[in-house]
Amino acid sequence: MGSTTEAHDKPHVLCIPYPAQGHINPMLQVAKLLHHKGFHISFVYTDFNHNRLIKSKGQQALDGLSDFRFYSIPDGLAPSDPDATQDIATLCKYTPVTCLAPFSNLISKLNDSLDLGVPPLTCIVSDATMSFTLKAAEKFGIPEILLWTASTCGLIAYMQYHQLVERGYTPLKVFEETNKPHVLCIPFPAQGHITPMLKLAKLLHHKGFHISFVNTEFNHNRLIKSRGPDALHGLPDFRFYTIPDGLPPSNPDATQDIPTLCKYTPINCLPPLINLISKLNDSSVSGVPPVSCIVFDGVMTFTLKAAEHFSIPGVIFWTASACGLIAYMQYRELVERGYIPLKADVPRNWDMRFAISIN
Repeated sequence: MGSTTEAHDKPHVLCIPYPAQGHINPMLQVAKLLHHKGFHISFVYTDFNHNRLIKSKGQQALDGLSDFRFYSIPDGLAPSDPDATQDIATLCKYTPVTCLAPFSNLISKLNDSLDLGVPPLTCIVSDATMSFTLKAAEKFGIPEILLWTASTCGLIAYMQYHQLVERGYTPLKVFEETNKPHVLCIPFPAQGHITPMLKLAKLLHHKGFHISFVNTEFNHNRLIKSRGPDALHGLPDFRFYTIPDGLPPSNPDATQDIPTLCKYTPINCLPPLINLISKLNDSSVSGVPPVSCIVFDGVMTFTLKAAEHFSIPGVIFWTASACGLIAYMQYRELVERGYIPLKADVPRNWDMRFAISIN
């Protein structure tokens, strides 16, 4: 009776990776970390990969601990060479169709196995490409977390792809204009933002773009003071411009107050930015091609209004980590669901309902 009660109290996570090595290994690492923290783990893969592992490592390869168990489900594909990798395109097509039923059956069995020392499922951790598991999670009322095993930048690209198609940016058009494409880059006026934007501008310039790089007058003057009057003399197709930030004069040797910048740049910088774009687009006077695109710091979202004003595509450039970007994107939802602010006390019989549920 005691062991049954102990099993019932332990949180139980079912982990199901996409059936390819680059997905199985990261999921297995997550499962090991969760097990180390006291979770009961059920690790699910396909019969094909199960048989390959047994053939390679022997019958004892998957004998886990009593609270770290392996299970397999069919992928529904025709038998194939066990020594060859399955066709990825075929897997992508058929796993959502063929795996849901056996996966649901497995969950039912696990939830009825308390007498065998297996606690009811608390949460599903699924590979993001195995999104059919969401239907099983909804059916059993179990929270689910999607694990993205590729890079965070790759995740953001996938998340934005449909929008790029809807806006006509993808597939890319063959460039037919005789003028050089002209990108206006405007960073947030702080070093940790200016430097990454400048690196991006240099890469675009190397690929044949005309670059207009916009600093605030405060940072322009600091650079001139530090490097001399010729510091910002760029190439004919890489030019520097300035706009006022609207803040009162401050010590040129000190960093400006960041909260103040965040508050006032959206208010003060939009009109001078619009005026600058108008001047640049008058090629007969400016001597440069019209602005083709604006690349702006993720903090400088007021520039979207300028992009809309001139019907110019705008690209937001996030200068911090991609993980940081996703955290910012999800923050509002975490607040709305009551997960943030974090609660002071976490109950012993934690059931992961505070985790990010994709249900």
